[in-house]
Amino acid sequence: MIKIISGKIKNIILNENNMFIEFETGDKYYSEIIKGTVTCEIFNEQNKIVPLYYLEHGDLIKIKILENKIKKIYINSKYQFMSDSSEDGYLTN
Repeated sequence: MIKIISGKIKNIILNENNMFIEFETGDKYYSEIIKGTVTCEIFNEQNKIVPLYYLEHGDLIKIKILENKIKKIYINSKYQFMSDSSEDGYLTN
């Protein structure tokens, strides 16, 4: 059964065959690495596929898993840029 899990990334561990994502809660999920490529898809807020280096420690993410194996990762942005004009903007958390 596919589940959706959300949380904050505590650690990202890469080895020859797998990428592990550990949440601050201690839960750990994995995705296989085949020929140097992670087998799960990673999406940004615009729902576009992005490379692995977009993931960082502390990111808020949602993942779709099947038996602890990551199928998809959705990255939530930590900040939003709010502006009424191109000259004036504020960074909010």
